[in-house]
Amino acid sequence: MLCEKDCFIIIRDENGCEFEITVTLNEPEVLDVSEFLTDEVCEGDCNGAIDLFIDGGVSPYTFSIDDCVTLETFAAFTDLCPANYMVCVEDANGCRFNNTVTINAGLAPVDPTMIPIGPFCADASPILIIAPDLGDLTGPGVVGGSFDPAVAGPGVHTITNTIVNDCGGGIATMEVIVNPLPNVVLLANETTGCIPFEVFFENVGETGVTCEWNFGDGTIVETCDFIMHTYTNPGVYDVSLTVIDANGCSATAFYEDYIAAYDLPIANFKYAPVEVTTLDRTVDFTDLSSGADNWIWNFDAFGNSTDQNPSFLFPDNEGTYEIMQIAITPEGCRDTMVQTLVVVQEHLIFVPNVITPDGTNLNEVFLPYFTGIDVYNYHLTIYNRWGELVFESYDLNTGWNGTFNDVIVQDGVYIWHILVGDIDTEFMREYHGHVSVLR
Repeated sequence: MLCEKDCFIIIRDENGCEFEITVTLNEPEVLDVSEFLTDEVCEGDCNGAIDLFIDGGVSPYTFSIDDCVTLETFAAFTDLCPANYMVCVEDANGCRFNNTVTINAGLAPVDPTMIPIGPFCADASPILIIAPDLGDLTGPGVVGGSFDPAVAGPGVHTITNTIVNDCGGGIATMEVIVNPLPNVVLLANETTGCIPFEVFFENVGETGVTCEWNFGDGTIVETCDFIMHTYTNPGVYDVSLTVIDANGCSATAFYEDYIAAYDLPIANFKYAPVEVTTLDRTVDFTDLSSGADNWIWNFDAFGNSTDQNPSFLFPDNEGTYEIMQIAITPEGCRDTMVQTLVVVQEHLIFVPNVITPDGTNLNEVFLPYFTGIDVYNYHLTIYNRWGELVFESYDLNTGWNGTFNDVIVQDGVYIWHILVGDIDTEFMREYHGHVSVLR
């Protein structure tokens, strides 16, 4: 093989004659090939291309993309499917260029179909939307790549996944259900009261599948029916009701400082004098209660008072009386104490020892005065000094006017005798004495 240089050629015939010539050998430019590749646009289209550009070598050229198995006179290959191609270019001198190139596959078909989600409750946390291919997500509650039920609100919402590309893209929709939270409203028949404070609670909102009451005093009860709860300790209590509906959605109604249970006062009192008699019937009462600022007194069937420390005059006859004190707090809570008061009959007898039946209307009648006796069981007799009966009466209001047989008796001392029944025991009491008549 000869390289590029000047060569001397000598030709000699059989006679020994020579001819000399100088020949210059020139080396052609190196065969250089530039490849411009076009990948498949969409998967399956087979629209790739290889364009070859020659620099150097000696024309004419032949071209191949199957390692010169098949030679072509053109340098552009089109409608190529994704594959590896063996480029081969040969010039007129038989010089070759070889290289392997790759036509890449185009965009694969998109699948915008979203994985179904829901149903949700209106307070559920955001959830990521998943699809084989995600594009532009639109619809109520779509925030970024997630669906937020709280933003969407209750209802049936359509979510759209739209993909746009040179191969046509794709679009898919799905419906998402967001269920509303149950409407929870609780109601108490009373919100303030005195311990033990019974309160009837009722859910006046939507009926749930399960319900939980929290009464604020450590008591929790599961029921969806109305319920009675008793507060045994004074205080202010929060109350809540949590309802779970058939969709599994939960809501809570919370009522702060809803129930006020007030403490009771303690009623107590004393009175003086401790021993009450028919002669000393005025009784002073002293309040010993605690926690109260109002009082109601009931003195059996004889009277009432709202004074804190009242006094009361009892009837003038012996008896047993119930004294009731009602102590009342500023909130209206009450406590009652009842004590029994006994009025003892104190027997008093007053008998005159002198009468003057002289027509002056002064001290002319002998008339005893009693307390605590049975007016229907009374007998008075008066005798002179010889034991002769000069007067007799069964009427407490009828006295001796100093006469005997309608004639005023002589001055002197006369003996009286009284037999009378006790008003309470019917025991007969007997009294004796004397009275002087002075005219």
